[in-house]
Amino acid sequence: MMNRIDPSWRKYQNLTLFKNVSIEALERHLEECDEIMLKKNQILLEPDKKNHNLYLILKGELAVHLEPLPSDPILTLNIGDCVGELSILSQVAVSAFVTAKMSCFLLRIEQETLWSMVNSSHALARNLLHILAQKVIEDNSRLIEQRKSQLEFERYASLDALTGLYNRRWLNKTLPRHIERAKNSLKPLSLLMIDVDFFKKLNDRYGHLAGDAALMHLADAFNRFLRPFDQICRFGGEEFIAILNNITGKEAYNIAERVRSDIETMEIEYENKILNMTVSIGITSLEAGQYMDGLLKKADSALYKAKEQGRNCSVVG
Repeated sequence: MMNRIDPSWRKYQNLTLFKNVSIEALERHLEECDEIMLKKNQILLEPDKKNHNLYLILKGELAVHLEPLPSDPILTLNIGDCVGELSILSQVAVSAFVTAKMSCFLLRIEQETLWSMVNSSHALARNLLHILAQKVIEDNSRLIEQRKSQLEFERYASLDALTGLYNRRWLNKTLPRHIERAKNSLKPLSLLMIDVDFFKKLNDRYGHLAGDAALMHLADAFNRFLRPFDQICRFGGEEFIAILNNITGKEAYNIAERVRSDIETMEIEYENKILNMTVSIGITSLEAGQYMDGLLKKADSALYKAKEQGRNCSVVG
């Protein structure tokens, strides 16, 4: 539904596009424009379709959606805001849905008319440039926030929910990089595969919540006992893996024994009870031509030997 605009152009002077613009200088161009009305939820623009008009909101609100209704809007445009200018200037198809959030009245300016206005008024050209700059700033801010949210999501996706340590997903992404770095720098790399001894018995005797508390205390212990630049993850269940950069097998054994003995003497208070734990540790160091699967398999084999030897010990594989 459309109507030829009121010859009294003054009502547009409060709109950002026409701020400090001589309306009289644009009178013949405004005669080429018209006002249109949109009903609630009516689509104004949609993705992958060309747009040849700039729209100024005279009354009501427009909503910008990445998906068709009833998706949530990513942006709401109010009286005085404009839409469509980016697709006109870039000469590309529209990238989002623009719909009427409520009944709206819009001033429609065709592309050729807009360029004529720009040529006729430096003030309008300056206002249009300001509008575009604001859109770019707002878009960049949204991109930055989205990137922050993505990084935050990735960080949490790489953490074990119970212990706060890294998880196996993180290990699968990170360990190959450590291996490649060690090979390129010709520096040693060692792994500790740590398993809590008789953890099932602890769960059966005190309950799974007690087991969870024990694992959380163990994670805190690892952060205290290992070097600040060592990295440790919860490999699964009661198994953990520590990545020790620039550490030989002999040095890794000394670190493992210190961790093991400290955990052996650790007392965990849980519901007026004292819980004790011991761990078995398999130790391995990177060899020439070895990759992640081979390194983990060798650490697992060393851990198995530690269990065979009676547990609560460290074995180099």
